[in-house]
Amino acid sequence: MKRLLLTIKYIALKTSNKNLKDIETLSEWLDTKFTIPVINYKIGLDPIIGLFPVLGDLLTYGVSSFLVYKMAKEGASTKLLIKMAGNILLDLIIGAIPVVGWIFDFTFRANEKNVKLLKEHYLEDKHQGSGLFILLMCFLFFGLLAFVLMFFVTKLFIWSISYFKTFW
Repeated sequence: MKRLLLTIKYIALKTSNKNLKDIETLSEWLDTKFTIPVINYKIGLDPIIGLFPVLGDLLTYGVSSFLVYKMAKEGASTKLLIKMAGNILLDLIIGAIPVVGWIFDFTFRANEKNVKLLKEHYLEDKHQGSGLFILLMCFLFFGLLAFVLMFFVTKLFIWSISYFKTFW
């Protein structure tokens, strides 16, 4: 019964609110609008535009960020917005790597995942809350990663000085 009420709530929200329809439409254009005939695989503009180094990734990141902004205006929870931002940041960071990023862009559909999260938020009451724990874990992870990288760069620097010192 609760699921039915949440579904009715989402449908009513979607029909009364043009922004949700626009979000789903734009997400479809970015991730799954076109079908490659022979292999029957759906792609969107994101992987096509992403073939242009840097500019393509920044352009699709900007559009995806706009979608998250629109979802925030629709009342999405902070936890949901953090998850969505994580999806588009992952798409930006890995998508910027030549060749690997191109393959990643064709398989990882950040906007589609974000619309799915939004539907779960409205239909199943998931992803509620502040998202502070997710932010703390991200800061902890990236802080630890930065520390480890600095440690190894320092070790490499010390090794290279001692190695080249023998030639001077």
